[in-house]
Amino acid sequence: MSDYQKFQAEILDVKLTVEAANTFTADFINCNAADFAIEKVGDTIKLIQKKRVQINRNWHTWIIEGMCEVKITLPASLEFCRIAAASGIVIVQGLQLKQLEVEVSDGTATAKDVQADEVRLFCEDGIANGKNIIVRKLCKISTDNGVSKLSGKLNFPYELSVVCENGLMDSEEEEQRELYAADNLPDAAAIGGTAASPAQYLVYCENGIATYNLI
Repeated sequence: MSDYQKFQAEILDVKLTVEAANTFTADFINCNAADFAIEKVGDTIKLIQKKRVQINRNWHTWIIEGMCEVKITLPASLEFCRIAAASGIVIVQGLQLKQLEVEVSDGTATAKDVQADEVRLFCEDGIANGKNIIVRKLCKISTDNGVSKLSGKLNFPYELSVVCENGLMDSEEEEQRELYAADNLPDAAAIGGTAASPAQYLVYCENGIATYNLI
């Protein structure tokens, strides 16, 4: 399954977890696999949710069984991963790839322990959260209404911008840089970057909170 270098997903209302492993696997928890389609074309794997599943579950089922969840494992080294979700929770962790894109209309978009050229996390209404994101070029975490958060280790050297149009903003950048630069960080050369072109990190929120915690 290592021949597959690209993963795409279209999710309607479930929790989707994507983790690094040796092979591709798909586990369906509290939901029916028949409500999803898995397509394998060339070097691309596609996961498509065919219909909403949470709408048919009552509160008692939610409490006893929990949320409908799909767990995907992929080879750790990929070229591209793109996930689009109408609502729900998306978590991507442990991948090494060129480009990661996660877009959630209503819910949570999270990336943890990811190394990439570019990482883009967007949530229209909800939370966009990046932790230990090592990029060679760009990491953009943004929300229209909600919380945009960056935490953990970054690539060094880096340039960090924190912007909130309407709401709260934590942007003590120089203080954070001085404290964090003293740590033993992976440098640009170690993952294919250059000191002459520092990684760009942007945390943006139109309405809500834009914050980071690098300690």
